[in-house]
Amino acid sequence: MKFEYIISGIIGLMTGAIGSIVAPWFKWKLEQKKESRNEKVTLLRELRKFLEKNEPKEKDFINSEIYMRIRPYLSNEFVEELEDNTSGYISPNSRSYYKGQLLKELEVIEDSWDLSLSKKGKKKKEYNVKSITPLIKVSMGIYQPKKK
Repeated sequence: MKFEYIISGIIGLMTGAIGSIVAPWFKWKLEQKKESRNEKVTLLRELRKFLEKNEPKEKDFINSEIYMRIRPYLSNEFVEELEDNTSGYISPNSRSYYKGQLLKELEVIEDSWDLSLSKKGKKKKEYNVKSITPLIKVSMGIYQPKKK
């Protein structure tokens, strides 16, 4: 009879010791994930707020800290296009080509991070970049007169 009490006590002690070690670690991991998610949400919200008033092709944006934070997650093609100061798109519409493309990229990033910032059941926005008409690509280079 005493042997059962001793085994029960040892098992209880071991379970308590393991629980006291593992529980804080799990809590720390959960807090770390929560903090990471909040940072990502804040980054996407800051970018969208910036895009309400500013243009992504501007030097101020390309040299900003917020762009450097999101840059690794953007597609290589878009980054090259955005940072290329020898060409650009001219559009008479209120939303520029680059603003539409960046919003589209942010939607893809949001989905890949599994954040779903939009409300449940709410249809996601379609950023129809192709509808910008007329869209003229211009190249800006150094003018070199022809030699005679």
